[in-house]
Amino acid sequence: MSDLENWLIDQNIFVITIIVLGFVLGLVSFMVFLIGLMG
Repeated sequence: MSDLENWLIDQNIFVITIIVLGFVLGLVSFMVFLIGLMG
């Protein structure tokens, strides 16, 4: 594995982590919004 390949893999992990965190935060916000509407 070259340095470039390692760097690309690190970048991908970072981007995937950001996307997953954003998705989870959006989902939680949506659930809180729904509960707020019902309550």
